Amino acid sequence: MNDDMLLLIFSYLGLKDRVKLECVCKKWRELALKLWRS
Repeated sequence: MNDDMLLLIFSYLGLKDRVKLECVCKKWRELALKLWRS
């Protein structure tokens, strides 16, 4: 799955789940940080 699709999915998650995303893997951490900035 490409980054844009993951960001779209992540954008529907709540605050607590977004924080948990950062612990899954390096790629998801980078995407979660990108999501916070947008």
